[in-house]
Amino acid sequence: MNRNYSKALLALALLVLAVPVTWAVVSVPVDERAAESAQQPAAANAKSLIGELAERDLTAKTFAVKSEETVQRFILATDAKVMAQGRIVQLADLKVGAKLEVTYTGSGATLTATRIEVLG
Repeated sequence: MNRNYSKALLALALLVLAVPVTWAVVSVPVDERAAESAQQPAAANAKSLIGELAERDLTAKTFAVKSEETVQRFILATDAKVMAQGRIVQLADLKVGAKLEVTYTGSGATLTATRIEVLG
Protein backbone atom coordinates (compact mmCIF):
# COMPACT_ATOMS: atom_id res chain seq x y z
CA MET A 1 0.00 0.00 0.00
CA ASN A 2 2.84 2.35 0.73
CA ARG A 3 4.28 1.78 -2.75
CA ASN A 4 0.94 2.68 -4.42
CA TYR A 5 0.77 5.84 -2.34
CA SER A 6 4.26 6.84 -3.55
CA LYS A 7 3.30 6.22 -7.19
CA ALA A 8 0.14 8.29 -6.81
CA LEU A 9 2.08 11.10 -5.15
CA LEU A 10 4.68 11.03 -7.94
CA ALA A 11 1.96 11.14 -10.61
CA LEU A 12 0.28 14.06 -8.86
CA ALA A 13 3.60 15.93 -8.63
CA LEU A 14 4.24 15.41 -12.34
CA LEU A 15 0.75 16.62 -13.16
CA VAL A 16 1.18 19.74 -11.04
CA LEU A 17 4.47 20.51 -12.79
CA ALA A 18 3.17 19.72 -16.30
CA VAL A 19 0.05 21.93 -16.19
CA PRO A 20 1.91 25.28 -15.74
CA VAL A 21 4.40 24.33 -18.47
CA THR A 22 1.56 23.46 -20.85
CA TRP A 23 -0.29 26.66 -19.90
CA ALA A 24 2.82 28.73 -20.56
CA VAL A 25 3.21 27.21 -24.02
CA VAL A 26 -0.44 27.72 -24.92
CA SER A 27 -0.66 31.29 -23.64
CA VAL A 28 2.37 32.72 -25.45
CA PRO A 29 1.08 35.86 -27.21
CA VAL A 30 1.47 36.14 -30.96
CA ASP A 31 3.76 38.97 -31.95
CA GLU A 32 1.40 41.33 -33.76
CA ARG A 33 4.28 43.13 -35.42
CA ALA A 34 5.32 39.89 -37.13
CA ALA A 35 1.76 39.43 -38.44
CA GLU A 36 1.68 43.02 -39.72
CA SER A 37 5.04 42.70 -41.44
CA ALA A 38 3.79 39.57 -43.21
CA GLN A 39 0.98 41.68 -44.70
CA GLN A 40 3.20 44.62 -45.67
CA PRO A 41 4.57 43.15 -48.92
CA ALA A 42 1.06 43.09 -50.41
CA ALA A 43 0.41 46.64 -49.22
CA ALA A 44 3.79 47.76 -50.54
CA ASN A 45 2.85 46.48 -54.02
CA ALA A 46 -0.52 48.23 -53.98
CA LYS A 47 -1.14 51.07 -56.41
CA SER A 48 -3.99 53.54 -56.64
CA LEU A 49 -5.96 55.19 -59.40
CA ILE A 50 -8.37 58.13 -59.25
CA GLY A 51 -11.07 58.39 -61.86
CA GLU A 52 -14.77 58.02 -62.64
CA LEU A 53 -16.73 54.79 -62.52
CA ALA A 54 -17.30 53.99 -66.19
CA GLU A 55 -19.14 50.68 -65.87
CA ARG A 56 -19.78 47.80 -63.47
CA ASP A 57 -20.82 44.19 -63.78
CA LEU A 58 -22.37 43.07 -60.52
CA THR A 59 -22.58 39.43 -61.55
CA ALA A 60 -18.90 39.18 -62.46
CA LYS A 61 -17.89 41.63 -59.68
CA THR A 62 -15.88 43.70 -62.14
CA PHE A 63 -15.83 47.40 -62.90
CA ALA A 64 -14.00 49.94 -65.00
CA VAL A 65 -12.61 53.33 -64.02
CA LYS A 66 -11.90 56.08 -66.52
CA SER A 67 -8.96 58.29 -65.61
CA GLU A 68 -7.43 61.12 -67.61
CA GLU A 69 -5.07 58.68 -69.35
CA THR A 70 -6.99 55.45 -69.77
CA VAL A 71 -9.81 53.13 -68.78
CA GLN A 72 -8.73 50.42 -66.31
CA ARG A 73 -10.76 47.30 -65.65
CA PHE A 74 -10.72 45.71 -62.18
CA ILE A 75 -11.88 42.56 -60.45
CA LEU A 76 -13.22 43.25 -56.97
CA ALA A 77 -11.31 41.20 -54.37
CA THR A 78 -13.50 39.03 -52.14
CA ASP A 79 -12.24 40.90 -49.06
CA ALA A 80 -12.26 44.37 -50.68
CA LYS A 81 -13.71 47.33 -48.80
CA VAL A 82 -15.99 49.67 -50.70
CA MET A 83 -16.33 52.93 -48.77
CA ALA A 84 -18.61 55.96 -49.22
CA GLN A 85 -18.83 58.80 -46.69
CA GLY A 86 -17.03 56.70 -44.08
CA ARG A 87 -19.41 53.75 -44.40
CA ILE A 88 -18.94 50.34 -45.96
CA VAL A 89 -21.17 49.98 -49.02
CA GLN A 90 -21.53 47.53 -51.90
CA LEU A 91 -20.37 47.81 -55.51
CA ALA A 92 -24.06 47.94 -56.44
CA ASP A 93 -24.41 51.18 -54.43
CA LEU A 94 -21.93 53.04 -56.68
CA LYS A 95 -23.33 55.12 -59.52
CA VAL A 96 -21.69 55.30 -62.93
CA GLY A 97 -19.86 58.63 -63.07
CA ALA A 98 -18.95 58.62 -59.36
CA LYS A 99 -15.41 59.82 -58.62
CA LEU A 100 -13.41 57.00 -57.05
CA GLU A 101 -10.00 56.20 -55.69
CA VAL A 102 -9.22 52.54 -56.31
CA THR A 103 -6.41 50.76 -54.47
CA TYR A 104 -5.35 47.66 -56.36
CA THR A 105 -2.70 45.02 -56.91
CA GLY A 106 -1.60 43.27 -60.06
CA SER A 107 -0.51 44.42 -63.44
CA GLY A 108 -1.50 44.24 -67.09
CA ALA A 109 -4.98 42.86 -67.66
CA THR A 110 -5.22 41.37 -64.14
CA LEU A 111 -5.93 44.19 -61.71
CA THR A 112 -7.57 43.30 -58.39
CA ALA A 113 -9.22 46.10 -56.42
CA THR A 114 -8.65 45.78 -52.68
CA ARG A 115 -10.33 49.06 -51.71
CA ILE A 116 -12.66 51.57 -53.37
CA GLU A 117 -13.24 54.99 -51.83
CA VAL A 118 -15.93 57.28 -53.22
CA LEU A 119 -14.50 60.79 -53.37
CA GLY A 120 -16.66 63.87 -52.87
